Amino acid sequence: MNVFGISLLCIIISIILGVSNAQIPWTTKCVDQYELTFFNDTRKNYEGAKAACESRGGYLAKVDNQRMTYIINATLEIDYSHDSYYFIGGNDIDKEGYWKWQDGTDVIMRNETGYQNWKHNQPNNLNNEDCLFIGIYTYLWVDSSCDDKVYHICQSDAISINVSSNYKTIVCALKDSCTGMEVQWYRNFSSLPNMPRQYGIYQQIREKDSILHIENASFSDIDTYICKITDVSGGIEHNITVEGNPSITSVTNSPCNQSFIVTWIPNKNAIGFFHRISARNLTTKKEVSWNSSVPTSITPQHTELFGLKSSTEYSVTVEACVSESKCGYEYLDNETASTNGIAEPVLSASLSTQCSMQWVWRNNEKPETVTGLKVTRYCTTIAARSIVNSFHMDSFNISMPQSFTTVPNRNCTISIQVIGCAGLGEAVNATGYCVGKAAAPTEIAKPIVSDDATDSDGMREITVTKPDESNGLLSCLFIIVNDGWSGENTNFRMEDLIKAQSSTTEYIAVALPVYRFTGEEKVINLGDGLKSSCNVTQTIDALSNKRRRRRNVGKNVIFVGQNRKLNNEKSYSAFVVSTTPCGNDICLQTSPSILLKTKLFEFNIVSFVIGFLIPMIFYVVFALIIYKLMKKIKELKKIAEAKGHNYETIQEKATFSNDPVSQPSYSNVLEETAGYEQALPATTKQTQVELAYETYNA
Repeated sequence: MNVFGISLLCIIISIILGVSNAQIPWTTKCVDQYELTFFNDTRKNYEGAKAACESRGGYLAKVDNQRMTYIINATLEIDYSHDSYYFIGGNDIDKEGYWKWQDGTDVIMRNETGYQNWKHNQPNNLNNEDCLFIGIYTYLWVDSSCDDKVYHICQSDAISINVSSNYKTIVCALKDSCTGMEVQWYRNFSSLPNMPRQYGIYQQIREKDSILHIENASFSDIDTYICKITDVSGGIEHNITVEGNPSITSVTNSPCNQSFIVTWIPNKNAIGFFHRISARNLTTKKEVSWNSSVPTSITPQHTELFGLKSSTEYSVTVEACVSESKCGYEYLDNETASTNGIAEPVLSASLSTQCSMQWVWRNNEKPETVTGLKVTRYCTTIAARSIVNSFHMDSFNISMPQSFTTVPNRNCTISIQVIGCAGLGEAVNATGYCVGKAAAPTEIAKPIVSDDATDSDGMREITVTKPDESNGLLSCLFIIVNDGWSGENTNFRMEDLIKAQSSTTEYIAVALPVYRFTGEEKVINLGDGLKSSCNVTQTIDALSNKRRRRRNVGKNVIFVGQNRKLNNEKSYSAFVVSTTPCGNDICLQTSPSILLKTKLFEFNIVSFVIGFLIPMIFYVVFALIIYKLMKKIKELKKIAEAKGHNYETIQEKATFSNDPVSQPSYSNVLEETAGYEQALPATTKQTQVELAYETYNA
């Protein structure tokens, strides 16, 4: 045999010997819902073993229950050689002492609650041992170096799910290693029907798989389904979806731009299900309106959304919901739409000095959607005692050109806004302004009486409140005193004020210039006998610091007050009159009247004792004397009546008789009349008895 032949023979012998000595490249076992794959053909370090498992769609084994340990122990054979070492997924590579499985869950340590299979002295971290082995002379867990090259065990799902390309069937299949097992589809922990149906979902259970038929699924079948091995916990979830999106055909404005009318068509699979129609403001990102509908047929639906703003862009959404409480934004259609603009403003506006308003419409024609105008009035004070003018603003609606009442003591301008069914238009300021002349105050406060009656000096103290001057500056306050009750003073006129200067029954007691009025109140002593005067045309303008006079109101502009002494035995009434220069006139306003009562009685202790207490004592004593006399008289009357009664009784007992037996003796008479002895005086008793005895023996 030549050299070539010898070499060829050696090669063949080596191959035969290698094949005969080769180990099984892998073996698989099923446990629970997982498949364990044992690799003993190539030794790898931890990272290599981890990558090999992941390339097969799995991971290094997670041995977290006794069933896993039982399968592993039954599969491996401990031979006390390096060939029986296997990596599983536990490690503390990230942080020493914190052992984790490859999926990140905790590896249970000795003395902790939960499943663990550590050797009694493990882990010990000898020589930086960070990875978990099994099969090192024992089936228990041991830590070792991650750089050691050993065999490994992979873990993966024992079930696989494949969806058909037309999405009509979903196959849940067992791996070949899982013999003697069966898989089924479940919904809400209930197994699905294992027979064909015309409507809805059903399954077809076979030896190694189960086919889920969804070609007839409706909207009510939308849910999460689980495929799992029969009688084994866990499983693989799969969400079933069906076609259910509605479609929006149009979104239109209502005539007044306050709402959208949404036209949409439901999906055939969503007939009879709750649909939610909503509008979201694209600027604020907030939902502002929504409505609902439950369609009964595949026909166009019309839904109105209310409460929208004009000139605003919205996202309109129609969503089909599995239930009223389960709307997950999965089956929907949306469209962007905008509301129309508000009514155009007027072209121009003007205001006369008499407060007459005019405006011009664009194109000289009032739009059909306009329902009126909103007028906003801005006024400032003409005359005030303060250096700061007060500002007044109000608004009102009108429907046609008109004038408005001026505000007293104000210069006013206006702006006009168009009122449409979509809201208010842009404000347009009018040209010009109107002037409101001064007017009397709205009201004058009633004077306050500080005591109950006029004192002995004929004076009476009252308090006067300064009126509001927003309607115009006041010139005077007059206190009018009336001899008696004056009643209502609403018709008090300038002629009455002139008469009051010379009258003695209704007269001006005090004339007070308002510009001299300091503070909000002033105390006045009525009846102090002083004179006062006031010019009804004279005010003080705080802006110019000059007296302002109105001269065209007649000759009598200065009025004099005579504060006459009051009679404390009479009653008076008083009220306040204000004067305000208003144009060429003087405007008056009056307060309610108050009554000044007469001084009636002043308590004096001496007068009380002499006039009341002493006569009262005399009357009481006299009454007691009369009472005792009357009582004595009554007693005497009773005694007299008793005497008469006793006499009649004795006489009756002493009646004569011819029968000696029946004739009473003196002692018997005394004995029978013994009951009357206590009611009669002793002298009276003796006399009457003796008289009776003598009569009896006669």
